[in-house]
Amino acid sequence: MEQVCFFGYFDGTNETMECNVELAGSDICEYPDPQTGESWFCKKPKQIPCNAYKGHSSGPTRNVLTPEEASLLDTSVKEKPISSKVEAFMVLPPKNNNTDYRGICSSGLPIPEPSGFYYQDLWQSRVCRNRAFPTPPDVTDCLSGKVIYMFGDSTTHQWWDFLLSFIPRNENLGD
Repeated sequence: MEQVCFFGYFDGTNETMECNVELAGSDICEYPDPQTGESWFCKKPKQIPCNAYKGHSSGPTRNVLTPEEASLLDTSVKEKPISSKVEAFMVLPPKNNNTDYRGICSSGLPIPEPSGFYYQDLWQSRVCRNRAFPTPPDVTDCLSGKVIYMFGDSTTHQWWDFLLSFIPRNENLGD
């Protein structure tokens, strides 16, 4: 396994310094990226301040494995079948299907990063058990007897237009 190293270039000198996403030691210059929150590090040049940094290029790769670690990755070792005498077994579903640890969705819950993900075209919250409303009766059952206040911009208006077109109704709802 190899590690790529980088060379940093600085205004006012021909000296190049080692740079990477992590560097150990003292006399290190840190260059934080405000957009990503990540930092880039270079060894500090002897005669030039850290703010003279102007860029970097990739350098040679270095082997970061000990000889013993390298021997474990040798083809003669890693590509051999492993013999097994373990009998086949079957994984059964849990007896209690309610393995969802998340509570009901409500306001004021923490918002982790990321807050959820899409699975089979449905949003899955990491915080709470959100519900899907794929049919008009599902939406009607949920909203029945409730007063809805929608505040926002054109995106909120698009949601309102969608609800009006999605839910069949017998009475006129105000815009």
